[in-house]
Amino acid sequence: MRSTAFNFSPAIAGQLVAALILVFGTTAVFAQNVEPIDCDGHVLQGAYEDVSIDGTTCTLDGATIYGSVFVHGGTLYTTTNGATILGGVHLIFADDVTLASVQVRDEVTLEHSGDLILTGDSSVAKIAMKESGNLTIDAGASTGELLLEHSGDAAIAGTVAGILSKESGGVRLTNATVFPGGIAMVLAGGALEICGSTIGGIDGVHQDGSGGVNVLESGDVLVVAEGSCGVSQIEGAVIVKKGAGHVRLVGAALHSDLIVAEQIGDVEIDGSRCDDTVIRCGAVSDVNVEKVIGDVTLRSLTTDSDTTVVSTEGSVTITGSTLGSDVRLRLNNAVTVARNSFALEDVLMAKNKGPILFDRNCDGRLTITENENVIITNNNADDATAAGADCQSGFGFSDADVSKNLGSLLISNNTGEGLYCADNDPAPSGASNSITFSDGQCAGF
Repeated sequence: MRSTAFNFSPAIAGQLVAALILVFGTTAVFAQNVEPIDCDGHVLQGAYEDVSIDGTTCTLDGATIYGSVFVHGGTLYTTTNGATILGGVHLIFADDVTLASVQVRDEVTLEHSGDLILTGDSSVAKIAMKESGNLTIDAGASTGELLLEHSGDAAIAGTVAGILSKESGGVRLTNATVFPGGIAMVLAGGALEICGSTIGGIDGVHQDGSGGVNVLESGDVLVVAEGSCGVSQIEGAVIVKKGAGHVRLVGAALHSDLIVAEQIGDVEIDGSRCDDTVIRCGAVSDVNVEKVIGDVTLRSLTTDSDTTVVSTEGSVTITGSTLGSDVRLRLNNAVTVARNSFALEDVLMAKNKGPILFDRNCDGRLTITENENVIITNNNADDATAAGADCQSGFGFSDADVSKNLGSLLISNNTGEGLYCADNDPAPSGASNSITFSDGQCAGF
């Protein structure tokens, strides 16, 4: 095969070089004039190709590195004069590393190394730590994707594109931003703590459901607005599964699904500290809590899809919420549902071991069946509204089917359009109800 040669006149060649400089900068032009260097001490202002550090300490002070920095068995620092590294920084068996006011166009990798501190206005394309120490990203510093594997704890106050942690320590975010990605932790040895931070959408424009939290077989998940921590905003789904630790989201602005399954620990979701005047609070979509060994508390939530709590071994409490779609509570122990509005949606409470308290709620269609020791009381618009429920109708429930329950069953001081009771053992007792139509064991209530 005949090759094709391209010959340009000197004028055209000069124009091409100028165009390349405009597109790619001067790196390609000047890199051929710099040399690699072995560092033992300081690399002062100047231009270099690759920098190698082998068992020594090196400080980059205002230098420009057109290649990469390689550290084997030593350590690396940068001063506040910073450094610009057009390649990456690669550390193997290195000691602790501090990168201050550094710009790294490629990734920073650590393997079998110590701690990494990213501080100042440092910017890094990516960080990957394997079998290494702790990570600190201070406020003002930023990185792209963060990968942690068999490493220590991460403390983040800057900006990160996304976090993936596998078999590593805990992750704590303080006034941090994770965007556009989210957080995934698998087999973590510590907690995920989010303090006054934003995951996903950051300005009311990016509201596409990205930027969630996914924690598998790990410890506590704590998003708490108290003390110095403000409200945290999580754009995507929060999914916590198969771990041993508490899930506590108090003052978290949630915007997508919440799923907690096969978790050993208490679950507390409290939206009362989320203030729409301060941060876009939004509404939770599906809430699904299943097979939890611990107490479950849902407080002051606004949902726009189904709420399901199934097969928990502790108590279940749902209070002060506006639940905009079906609610299903099955196979739990003690259940308290109080001061809620159900937006004329279905509420199913079935096969719970009790005692069951359904108190001062409004706007629901009830099916309460095969439970033990049930109290249905004060479900009327006046009592519910006085207790803080956002009632839209003038009754506690539109209709209620109460059947096959065991033990005591009290139905008192409720308003409703229809009430049907059957096969409860013993038969229910009731007083002071205002029901348009009642039948079965509740005829005349």
